[in-house]
Amino acid sequence: MSFKDKLEDFRAKLNGRDPNAPEEPKFSENKTFEINLVPEIKYQMLKSMRFRKVSTFICAIVALVVGITTAVFGIIVVTQNNTSAQQDVKLDNMAKKIDEFSSMDDFLTLQSQLNAIQTVNDNKQVLSRIFGVISMLRPQGGDELTLSKVSVNMEDDTVTMEGQADAGVAPFYDYRVLESFKKGAELTKYDYGRYVDANGEEIPARCMIEAKPDGATYIDDNGSIYAYQTIGEYGCDTKLKELKDALDDVKENISVSTETDTKTEIDKETGKEVTTTVTTKTKESELKAQQAQVYSEYGTEVRKNWFDKWLKENNLARYDDYENRQDDIKAAYQAYYDSLSDEEKVIVDTEINAGVDIRDVDFRKIYRTPQFTEWLKEGWTDEEGKTQATPRMTLSGTISDWPHFESKCISYSGEKSTVNGKEVVMWTTTNDCMLLSGDMNILESSNGRNSDGDLVLRFRATINIVKEALSFKTKHLLAIGPDGQNVTDSYRQIEGMFEQEAVDCNTPGVICTEAETAGNNSSGNNQNASGNSGSGNGNNGGNS
Repeated sequence: MSFKDKLEDFRAKLNGRDPNAPEEPKFSENKTFEINLVPEIKYQMLKSMRFRKVSTFICAIVALVVGITTAVFGIIVVTQNNTSAQQDVKLDNMAKKIDEFSSMDDFLTLQSQLNAIQTVNDNKQVLSRIFGVISMLRPQGGDELTLSKVSVNMEDDTVTMEGQADAGVAPFYDYRVLESFKKGAELTKYDYGRYVDANGEEIPARCMIEAKPDGATYIDDNGSIYAYQTIGEYGCDTKLKELKDALDDVKENISVSTETDTKTEIDKETGKEVTTTVTTKTKESELKAQQAQVYSEYGTEVRKNWFDKWLKENNLARYDDYENRQDDIKAAYQAYYDSLSDEEKVIVDTEINAGVDIRDVDFRKIYRTPQFTEWLKEGWTDEEGKTQATPRMTLSGTISDWPHFESKCISYSGEKSTVNGKEVVMWTTTNDCMLLSGDMNILESSNGRNSDGDLVLRFRATINIVKEALSFKTKHLLAIGPDGQNVTDSYRQIEGMFEQEAVDCNTPGVICTEAETAGNNSSGNNQNASGNSGSGNGNNGGNS
């Protein structure tokens, strides 16, 4: 082995290569090499690179969203701070003005009083109803019961009455009249509620007339109770008032001016100049057009009265010029007035005396007692002249699409049955509202003589009326006696209800026979009546 070979072996050993191993191939320096990695390792490397790119992109998007959100919230916070600062300044200025307001104490006192008005109204009671209720409780017919004194305790709604009862026949000191008064009062009920129109909207109480001038309730030949709703320009038709205001606005915004001018022309026949006067009205067509539009908007809501009927017959509209036909209007009104009943004429006269325009005067009858047979019919005509297939009243007592009274105490229910081969409906009326919260208490009774010297039965009694019956919130009160006698809470005459107090027979100087004085021994004991206690109910009849 030559020295050179030994040197190569030594270098190989130094490099960790076996000198006996085959010699590696030698390549020239300008050759390129490609190293093929294991396929699985390459796939994992590529996957990691893609994940790194996606993660970087998502992080960039999240960072951008966070940046925008932060900027938005920053703007909101700054805006809120500025607004809050402005409001603080505004509140400070207002507080200074309030502090400088010299009448603040008076203003706060007035505001407190206004807030208390509703509470006052809720607690207010109508004392005048006492007279109507007592008048209805009094026996009718031959029996006579008058009062000399009535005391009312509004705290506990106790009514104390002092009076005298007169049977009109012997024995005059019979307790029958007083017993009739007592039992009738204990069986008396009441009703209240509200009147509504066809749409179910409440009609204000001030618009309803529920009694005649003498105080008697309106009752027809069938015993049904009804009332009248007054309708007029200054009355209760709010839609008519809105219409009038709208028309006034149109007239105010569109002025109709009349202009007169002269016009000179050459007459073709004579060849001479002819001067004529020309009158023009500006904006008149625009005024009528807008008035017609206003009427069209309210046309289905404003009721038609006698004047509207006259306009239709003469092909006129309410916005037309009919000032030159006043005689015709008066004749049409007179024909309408002559067609009314006496009680309806009284209502019309009252409206006109109250300042209602004769062209707008109107009223309508609204039944408080349901018209069962009529309201169960199908194919009826409503207030607008349209035919309705659904009945106005159901067998459950529900009334709709027709002016009526919604009772808070009385409910109605009907049941169909067959009588003599004909289907009929039997109606049941239920009323659980008792007028008195307890029995009438007869405190004392004794024989006496009235101002005419007739022998009567003196008495003192108390009743407790339920608070709801005397409450201001209770509208359209109707007291109903055991025989159907009724009286409303409207004004009624009380003449004949009161007279001078009878003088007790035990009073010195009062002349009473021995027999009459003996009858006085039972005074103060109402339970020892003469056995005719049941006969009094039949004497409590008659509609007031």
